[in-house]
This record gives sequence, structure tokens and C-alpha cells, in this order.
Amino acid sequence: MARLKLYYPADEITNNLYTTGMEYMTLDGVEYIGALHRYITNEIYTESTWNARSSQKLIVYVDPKPNGDKTYRMLKPGVQVTYLTPYGIMPQPTKLDITAGKMQRYFIKRKNDANILEVNSTQYANWSANVIDKKMYDGIEIKWYISGPIDDQHEHGIIVPGVIKNNIKQQSFAARIIPELAYRLSNPLELYTDTDFLIPVDINGLDS
Repeated sequence: MARLKLYYPADEITNNLYTTGMEYMTLDGVEYIGALHRYITNEIYTESTWNARSSQKLIVYVDPKPNGDKTYRMLKPGVQVTYLTPYGIMPQPTKLDITAGKMQRYFIKRKNDANILEVNSTQYANWSANVIDKKMYDGIEIKWYISGPIDDQHEHGIIVPGVIKNNIKQQSFAARIIPELAYRLSNPLELYTDTDFLIPVDINGLDS
């Protein structure tokens, strides 16, 4: 499948990412484990960098056994399974997020493996309420900066942190709860967006 754009400048690509599984799958429904890269358009492809011959488009992983709990109850009728199973999502910044310069991100990790799932606010609320088993999963919510000055700015003698410094701080905070997030969030410009490109000035007043 062709990419949305024929050409992407370097600042619109996040290369050298990696998934340990249960995050993405190929279009034929096969779970993908390995190197990948992401574009500013939120397209995700296999390989550390684009390879026209071998890169395959990835989509959010869907559990091929959605009735697993039901099957388990049939095999073990004396055990009642009540917890939901989390699934990974692809974060999609909204226009309001981009205007605000930041968005909330949510992560859940099964305690006995290294796989980290990025989830939505509903799943995180389910984890917080123990609808997703808190004894089995760790979870954390962070504030992630996605637009604005990349580097620190000096205003009236005060240093205003830029996107990079803010996100490194969020990475350190997240790693206290889920150490593997130090690697998962190693790119402080992940999801960074040029607001001038994505949100043009409304000269006609149509948004008012």
C-alpha cells in the first residue's frame, strides 16, 4: 500500500522504533514484532526506515481471540472472569491538542512481560477502576507536548522549557512507574506537529 505522500522530509519521520508485539499488525492480520518507523501523518510501516520493496503498512493490533474469556469460562466453569483485556491504540492528536501544545497519553504494561500498550482514556479509566486487573497490569498517564518551540526560550530573563525538555521530564516521570517507558519514549519529538502547517489561520472566520 502506498504512503499518503510521495515525499516526507526528515522532520516528519520517526525512524528506528521497535515493537515487542501486541501493538501493531500487518494488513493481513498477522501480529508484528520488530523494527518500524512512523510518519507525521500517523502512518506506521515496518523496517527501521522506509524501504520501497519490503516496508509493509501496520495497523493497530486486534486480539484474534475476542471471546477468549468466554472460552476460558467454558473450560473452567468454577472460575469467574470479570476483567477486560487492554489493547493498543495509535495516538491521534486532535486539533484542540495541537492548539494547546500537549495531549494526555496513557500506557499499560502487563507485569510479567516487557510489552507496553498505549491505550485510550477509556481503557485507562477502566484500569484505574480495576475493570482491567491492576494486579496484572501497571498503568500511567502522562502529559506529552506536541507543538510549540522545540528548544528552551528566554522570556524576560526566565527560561521557558521547550518541547524536548518537557517531554524528557515526562519520560523520566513515566519510567519511575514503568521503567521500559524510558526506551518506549526515547524520542522526545514523537508526535511533534508544526501548528503552522496543520492549523492554518482561519481568514474567513469559519471556525468562529
